[in-house]
Amino acid sequence: METHTFHFPHEETTITLQDVALQLGLKIDGLPVTGFITGDVCVACQTLLGETPPDKYVKGKMIYLTWLRQNFQQLPVDADDVVIAQHARAHMMMIISSCLMSDTSGARVHFMDLLLLSNLTEASHYSWGATVLASFFRALDRAVKPDQTEIGGCLLLLQSWACDRIKCITPKIDHLSMEEVRQGLGFPLARRWSRPRTEPNIPTNSVRLIRIIFDKLDINEFLWAPYDTPEIRPLINDVEVSMIVRAKVPLICFAIVE
Repeated sequence: METHTFHFPHEETTITLQDVALQLGLKIDGLPVTGFITGDVCVACQTLLGETPPDKYVKGKMIYLTWLRQNFQQLPVDADDVVIAQHARAHMMMIISSCLMSDTSGARVHFMDLLLLSNLTEASHYSWGATVLASFFRALDRAVKPDQTEIGGCLLLLQSWACDRIKCITPKIDHLSMEEVRQGLGFPLARRWSRPRTEPNIPTNSVRLIRIIFDKLDINEFLWAPYDTPEIRPLINDVEVSMIVRAKVPLICFAIVE
């Protein structure tokens, strides 16, 4: 079964690397996120974070986000470069696990993510965009199972992608001024949806209503090329997107290959 494609009355579509690059601003070409997962969780935390989580905050190779939030929410005023790097790793782990590659619990982060961040300079060269998309596709695989009631993956990507393409559910927000555009406040594109609403949204708590809207979706209510519209084009004029978006390649996230 094809679980990475969204089927609408008029056609089918999916999320691509171009969407990841423009909606989230993530790197889509670079080193693959993969490798061996070895070592002790607590030893790695002490080495890379400067703290060791109590046993109750560790489950197998998973670390509970509660412990990270309790210990790394505030950077000490006298922090040196080592402490700054430790807090940076902790915050990136929280972003990865709660937003970019969350599981259905939304409460844990895998040990492998900490290992990836051991060298922060090298971590900047990874293809995080491809990793997020691979993780999201795998989450969709699991979400279609009859006994599955929740979904993981980067739902921010899905929501922002849908808001830019499906006009009947697009929130009405304050437009960016030219000065705000010059300041880069419109990129990544997903950040726009945090702006104040100018009109009430459709009720998002009614699954039945949303399904009816999608079942009756007119072909003119779906934008196939939203990044060429006058509203979005100025926001991404200076953004260079790798030509890899046109390639047909595997998406890798450790053991996940999509």
